[in-house]
Amino acid sequence: MNILYFLKSRQLKKNIILTDRIFRSNSGKLSMKTQAIFFILLFICSLISNIAEAQQAPKATKKAKKISEHGQKRIDYYYWLSQEDNPKVIKYLNAENEYLKTVLATKKELQQKIHHELVSRIERQIILILFLSLMKKTT
Repeated sequence: MNILYFLKSRQLKKNIILTDRIFRSNSGKLSMKTQAIFFILLFICSLISNIAEAQQAPKATKKAKKISEHGQKRIDYYYWLSQEDNPKVIKYLNAENEYLKTVLATKKELQQKIHHELVSRIERQIILILFLSLMKKTT
């Protein structure tokens, strides 16, 4: 069993016990329907947080490489990522891309909105630059 899931399930149990105490102290004020809706919402929120954290971001391994440039010495732990034809680099980059797709899957509409906004601004800037360059040539 995944340790992260175990910790999350323990947190969920604590939240349920805490909310149960709240509802028992206010039993005359809240109906059973309200309590059921609250527990369903709590359960859905915990599921969403578990799904978001279920897939961990890929971690690049550190491999020390001593570099001496311009009279300076330094250690680059991620130098191996600059080797484009290395199968390990390609595998790592593909894992990062897959992680990004899963994390941003729920933000598809926002991505499209931002993309359209950027494209529209770029088109306006290009038209403005062309117009200004034509104005300079004519004067």
